[in-house]
Amino acid sequence: DAAGRRRLADLGVADSKSFGSGAKAQDQRARIAEVLKQEFPAKYPIRVRTRVLKGYHGLTKFNEEKQEFQVIIGKDRFDIMIIHLIHEWSHSLSWDARFNTWENPNFHTEKWSDSMRIIYNYLWETHLKQA
Repeated sequence: DAAGRRRLADLGVADSKSFGSGAKAQDQRARIAEVLKQEFPAKYPIRVRTRVLKGYHGLTKFNEEKQEFQVIIGKDRFDIMIIHLIHEWSHSLSWDARFNTWENPNFHTEKWSDSMRIIYNYLWETHLKQA
């Protein structure tokens, strides 16, 4: 609606359609998230959300109370969002509470890198190449 477009314009986004918020892109992202849940499960459930983010493209955090990972992906073009979904999903797979803190941000470990590579290659061959 017009009010929504004005709010997005205030954030520097001209049109929400430009970052894959249409029904087709939402459906594709939801299907890919379901594939990730089935093929690459983490120790705890992963909840994925999209938001307009400023200053970064994605975020993964562990919610102690709910015992789940919360992945937030910044709204952007579909292809960019999928790359960031893979990036953040890999954090969930490689998470180690002893090291993943704001005081010791050791986020991009070898285990994270391996997860990123494996997930990307799998999704490329099974879902993305033909998208």
